[in-house]
Parts: sequence; structure tokens; C-alpha cells
Amino acid sequence: MAAELAAFPADWTEVCSSHILVATAEEAEVAGARLEDGEDFAEIAVDISIDPGSGPTGGDLGCAPASQFVDPFAQGAMAAVIGVPTEPIETEFGFHIIVVSERSVADAQTISEFLDSDARARAVDAWFLEAIDSATVTVDESVGVWVTDPTPQVIAAI
Repeated sequence: MAAELAAFPADWTEVCSSHILVATAEEAEVAGARLEDGEDFAEIAVDISIDPGSGPTGGDLGCAPASQFVDPFAQGAMAAVIGVPTEPIETEFGFHIIVVSERSVADAQTISEFLDSDARARAVDAWFLEAIDSATVTVDESVGVWVTDPTPQVIAAI
């Protein structure tokens, strides 16, 4: 389990975070200065964040595995000091200032249980696809045609 955690830390690290997203480095500097002057993070996010989902709620992104975010954001959220706004982090969406309120890393038992469950699900899926792929399927031409690539399915007649 330690190898899995080391190989994919963002998959096993949950972060509860908020962010302020702006378009330019200059806007990020202004937001940072406002934070340094003691303004409330959530109020700044409501005021200037361009994220239509989290901006109106004070930048709140909730809790999620870090891997659900783009890599620079994920890395920043995993390295951030809890409760301290990060320096601006550039992603394809703009510049983020992130505050992480909580962060937790999955324990070995959780990782093991997930990997076991995932392996079983993959085995069942592989067996099922092989069974369907090798089956003889007859479909009335008026309904459609049976194909197996890219996945087994009936392509409806037009």
C-alpha cells in the first residue's frame, strides 16, 4: 500500500479547499495584497473570482481527492499549509490562490480495500466482455446490427 500511495499520492489525499480564481498574474497579486491587508478570503472570492461555480459561495470547493483537480492545483493543495493562502498557482484556467482547511491521506486498510474491490470489478468486467465478445448474437435486421468494437452493442437500424 505504501507503494501505491507513493506512486499516486493525489489519488489518496483528500483536500477540503477554497480558491480565488482570476485571469491574470496581476489580478492574483491584487487578491494577495487584499488578503495581506486582512480582508476575508470568502468575500474576496465573491468579489473577484471568475469561477462561476465556487466564486459566489466564497470560493468553496468542498472536499475531494486532490487528483480531481488539474495537476498544478492538486500539487499546490497537497503542499499548502492548512489555513494559509498559497501564492498564486497558474493552471490552464487562470491563477488560483488556494486555502486548504483540511487534508487527509487514506490509510493502508482503505487503500487495500479499494484496490481489492477494483481488481474484482476489473476481473468481472473482463470476463463479461469476453463472454459477450465470443457469444453468437442474432439481431433482426429491422432492429439493427450487432457489433463488438469498440464495445459490444446493437447499432440501431436507420
